[in-house]
Amino acid sequence: MAVRSAATEGPLVLLGRSAGGWVAHAVAERLESEGAVPAAVVLVDTYPPGHGDRGQALSAMTSDMLRRAAEFASAGPDRLTAMAGYFKLFSGWKPAPLACPTLYIRARDPLPGAEPAPDWSLPHAEVVVDGDHFTMLEEHARTTALAIHQWLRADPV
Repeated sequence: MAVRSAATEGPLVLLGRSAGGWVAHAVAERLESEGAVPAAVVLVDTYPPGHGDRGQALSAMTSDMLRRAAEFASAGPDRLTAMAGYFKLFSGWKPAPLACPTLYIRARDPLPGAEPAPDWSLPHAEVVVDGDHFTMLEEHARTTALAIHQWLRADPV
């Protein structure tokens, strides 16, 4: 309901990062089933649910999140709690193809000890940006935002 309410103000673009991309995709599926097709979906370094390398990727992400939490006082354990909740909520979920265009933003650099995110198997455009899973939205946030903005300005709809 909150997303539908926000959509009354103009074209709706759903964006999700990491496992949050699953939420964005699932919300788009739901909206499309109700006849409210979003303008686009943007998945930022989102690993496909159930990919075979999940344990290795999660270990690398968890290690980096814990390191960052110790380094920056403002970071809290809610990120890990949210990730665990996503895995439970989306257990067995398979994303369906969307009618709206999808952009997959891939980090150029893998996290230490992990492979790059596997390909998103559903139709999408793809852009590779500087950084890894975390730095693409930290020191490389401007480059990532510009890539998304340029794709949206190109009118993918």
